[in-house]
Amino acid sequence: LKVVLELEDFEVLTSGDAALAVRQVRDLSPALVVIDCNMPGMSGIQATELIRAVPSDVPIIGISAETRREEEMRKAGVSVFLPKPLDMARLTEIIGALLAARSAS
Repeated sequence: LKVVLELEDFEVLTSGDAALAVRQVRDLSPALVVIDCNMPGMSGIQATELIRAVPSDVPIIGISAETRREEEMRKAGVSVFLPKPLDMARLTEIIGALLAARSAS
């Protein structure tokens, strides 16, 4: 995922676990977050709730191989949910649209 996004000229920062991801969002204010439902430590759902509690309007794309988790991720605050395996063309299209919408507001 990181390599594909970098090839599309996106600057990518990764996190080894969800707690670190939450800290990075708070400290670095990224333009967009892609978070997996299943992460070490806390779940991507819990991390999304913590990000939204700040509050933060950063677009969050939730991803998971477990499509049954989509509703939970949406309730937690993801902007978009994508099932795995990821369609990379669709992902980069959605990232572009979310970033364009954010910069226009």
